[in-house]
Amino acid sequence: MSTISLIILLGIGTLIGIAIGYFLRKLLASRQIDSAEMKVQNLISEVKVKQKELLFSAKEKALKIIDEAKREEERRRREITSIQMRLEKRESLFDQRLLDLENKQQRLYDKAKSVERLKEEVKEIKREQLEKLEKIAALSKEDARKVLFKNVEIEIQDELANRIKKLESEASEEWERKARELLTGAIERCASSHAAETTTTTVSLPSDEMKGR
Repeated sequence: MSTISLIILLGIGTLIGIAIGYFLRKLLASRQIDSAEMKVQNLISEVKVKQKELLFSAKEKALKIIDEAKREEERRRREITSIQMRLEKRESLFDQRLLDLENKQQRLYDKAKSVERLKEEVKEIKREQLEKLEKIAALSKEDARKVLFKNVEIEIQDELANRIKKLESEASEEWERKARELLTGAIERCASSHAAETTTTTVSLPSDEMKGR
């Protein structure tokens, strides 16, 4: 083989080598690009999956928070309703107790007025009896006193007995006790007053004949 032929063959071989190297580099570069693209796609897929997972987790947490908030709201609503009911019940009981107290005060006031009326009636009875005694001038002081006490005692006892029965049937035990105490005191004061007045009253006797009686 001649030198020229050898040079030609070497040149062709060199060109072929260069061409093969070029194509190999291009193929390698293409594969590297494909690998990078695959990596990018994989990363994108992973990001999407992670994003979905995060969204799902966020939704679950949000739903859980909303559910807990609803339960808390319902619990507080029931608690507020319960408090309102207790307050309304206490207010109702307070109103009832206040009404009962007002009724008791009114009953006590009525009983006190009844006692005062009874005392006035006792005074009126006393006045009437004294007027009667003034008309009986023939009686001595002692006789007048006896008649006065006897008549007043009978009338007052009957009147007070009727009033006390009425008070006892209408009032409570406490008011009954107070009424009896008031009435007893009224009788005692009335009797003391009668005794003091009759023992100091001068009875005019119209004639000597009546004095001898």
